[in-house]
Amino acid sequence: MPTIISGSSGSGSRPKIPPGLYEGVAFMIAQLGTNWHKFSRDEDEEPKKQAKVAIFWEIPSIRDEDDKPATVAHTYTASLGKSARLYKDLIKWRNNKEFTPEELAGFDLENVLGVTCNLDIVMNANDNPKVDGVLTATGGAKKVATVHEQAVFELDTYLREYSGNSDAESKRMCDLFEMLLPFQRDMILGSDDGTKEPCFELQAIRSKGGSAPERVATPPAVETTAPAEEEFEDDIPF
Repeated sequence: MPTIISGSSGSGSRPKIPPGLYEGVAFMIAQLGTNWHKFSRDEDEEPKKQAKVAIFWEIPSIRDEDDKPATVAHTYTASLGKSARLYKDLIKWRNNKEFTPEELAGFDLENVLGVTCNLDIVMNANDNPKVDGVLTATGGAKKVATVHEQAVFELDTYLREYSGNSDAESKRMCDLFEMLLPFQRDMILGSDDGTKEPCFELQAIRSKGGSAPERVATPPAVETTAPAEEEFEDDIPF
């Protein structure tokens, strides 16, 4: 299922990523569902109902003890409105090429998988790496193989585990679910302390009597066959 964005609105060691500019390659898109979100700690601010999506990148120049690239992710509002962070990052990733009206009507975010870029990494308040900006790759974008499996966490498929329609694909989504960051998993299932409600998509299933599956996730496969690098026309990756 494509991850369409419109203009309307694991386990193992984690190597340290110091602040700086790094080449990154997108390897996973995650659909995080719809929930109430606020943009500040202002108690008077009214939360907005928004869908979220995340992009995960690997950083080839930084390796863990198993010689796998470090990874970093950013969570976006699923919108290509001109004020949206996703819109701004994609434009810079595309070497400042604006979206056409046709693209704005329905852009498949999965097109960025395997595409190189530059990531501006800073530290957040908890001293963890944060993607502060996405830029066109030095020397032009390329389509490359990744060490981590290139994949899409499809929320609708994952939620079949909760609706009594479990199958091989929904179980695969359970494996990918374990790769999400803890706060991203909370956006889907709700937090244990009750401060975050499950996404509306899961709430709808539970209202019909759906329940949580009982299974242990296994690590996803790692891609081992590398396609040849591909240069893009006019340095535009997607």
